[in-house]
Amino acid sequence: MNNKLPIAFFITTLLMTGYPTMETVEAQSAKEATQSIWKPFSSAEGGFTLLMPGTPKPVEQNLNTPNGRINLKGFMVQRRNEANYLVIYTDLPSKTIENDKDIEELFDGIVEGFQRRTRGELVNEENITLNNFPGREFKMELSGNITARSRVYLVNQRLYQLVVVTPREEDLPQSIQGFLDSFQVNRSTGNPTAANPTTGNPTTANPTTPTPPKIPKEDLNSLNIKLRQAICSQKLSEAIKILDRMIAIAPNPSTERSQLVAYRSQLRDIADSATEIPPNAFPDCKADSSP
Repeated sequence: MNNKLPIAFFITTLLMTGYPTMETVEAQSAKEATQSIWKPFSSAEGGFTLLMPGTPKPVEQNLNTPNGRINLKGFMVQRRNEANYLVIYTDLPSKTIENDKDIEELFDGIVEGFQRRTRGELVNEENITLNNFPGREFKMELSGNITARSRVYLVNQRLYQLVVVTPREEDLPQSIQGFLDSFQVNRSTGNPTAANPTTGNPTTANPTTPTPPKIPKEDLNSLNIKLRQAICSQKLSEAIKILDRMIAIAPNPSTERSQLVAYRSQLRDIADSATEIPPNAFPDCKADSSP
């Protein structure tokens, strides 16, 4: 296959223009933070099903490459101050992929193209499969403590790529993994009688109905202890994150949940104003510091 790296660079173009800089997004509202928004999403034209955290926005770009014209299509959900979730697909020009070496070089080019365009640092990568179709998973560390995780699959001559970009990877492990793991190609896309590009042998795609990512439930009492510790340590950003988790598991509607939402709003205002909380403002903090 000729010009594999250039076509891979072109494919990453939509990824690099498809989402804003995460450092400049607005703070998410309490309502956004507590909604259960993971829902199955399918594209008949794209031939896939996956979970998306909200209503996805379609994205599209036509590109001329050394191998021919390609049409990139996809869908994106932007969760403010949380993460951006993107899936794109394109049908490669004929004779782009003819053997296993072509596949490896295409995946290598996509990873390298992503790294060059983001100026990121490759943390890890590994070969994966989806119903016996070849794939590649990789992780990049970008500037501003932003992480990008991606999976690429080649299903016959159709290329898929999933990307999650977030400054809060440590807070969203279940959501990120659930998004990536939920992706399945439809039976008509992964034709049971189609040849597997890596072996030339027939393969069967067995898509399963995705289930929402399992968000671990935490005990409100233990979270309350963590909240007090964060407040006493003047770590307001951490305290707000803990409150988000408390709100998410509090009964809705309830007085308790309303109080938590109001408290979160107060902490957000204090954090935005950079006001230091007086040490004697919380008696529990004073008790913790006592011998």
